[in-house]
Amino acid sequence: KDVDAGFDSVVSLLDDPRSIERVEERLSKVLGEPPRSILIMGDIRDFAALLSPLLFPQPPPLAGPSQDEEPRRRRRRPANGPSLQSVLADPGALSTPLAANYVGLSPATLETLRVRGGGPTFVKLGRRVVYRREDLDAWLEDARRVSTSDERDR
Repeated sequence: KDVDAGFDSVVSLLDDPRSIERVEERLSKVLGEPPRSILIMGDIRDFAALLSPLLFPQPPPLAGPSQDEEPRRRRRRPANGPSLQSVLADPGALSTPLAANYVGLSPATLETLRVRGGGPTFVKLGRRVVYRREDLDAWLEDARRVSTSDERDR
């Protein structure tokens, strides 16, 4: 239906291998050889890798000072944290709405956790707040429980 509607490409993300097989069988019956514009994926990581360049395009490289100019003095950054450039250039740096979607919470809940504590580690860049994907993954891993009575350090 999506191909008939004129979409250039169609991506289906399915979590069940049997569903993937059924969709591929149905496509081959209907279309013969499925076009390359139809992707059927079974792994969320592959899907994220496909979308990452679209959601987080790489900024153009910054030009350095010309040979004629006197080099500017650079401010020292703290040795114990990532640099601003490395956080902003990281394709895993997510804004609050994207991070909330990633962990399955509303942006308001994530902001409340940020104020009260107990939420994932974040990076504050002036007024901008970003979350690194590995920090979100670590926070989710730490929140895993075996049962509702599982008492871990909270």
